[in-house]
Amino acid sequence: EMEERERASVALAASEAERERIQQSLSESWEEARRAWEHAARVTDVSNACHGDLNMLRQLARSRLSLFAAKLEGMELAVSDAMHHARDLDVVKGERDALMRERESLESERESLRHTVAALECEV
Repeated sequence: EMEERERASVALAASEAERERIQQSLSESWEEARRAWEHAARVTDVSNACHGDLNMLRQLARSRLSLFAAKLEGMELAVSDAMHHARDLDVVKGERDALMRERESLESERESLRHTVAALECEV
């Protein structure tokens, strides 16, 4: 009977030690699961923040692209206006050159007429 009590006591102690080991393992597992859950929550928060930042960057890129397109359109209009102005200047220069040639021709004719008048005056 003593032996049986002693064996039962040893078995009970072993059982108690096993229960404590299992309890410790469960506590550690629970703590590890809690840390994993908190980490997942932080990762989710960071992911959501990044997603928000990404959307904001996309919106900024779209508005900058629109602004660039508007500036480009303005530049194209300015270049077109400058080209029309340059063509107008070319026309004006052409007209000026034609008038200068006509003037030179008239001056030459006037000079010729002076010589003719001078020659006629000498004859008279």
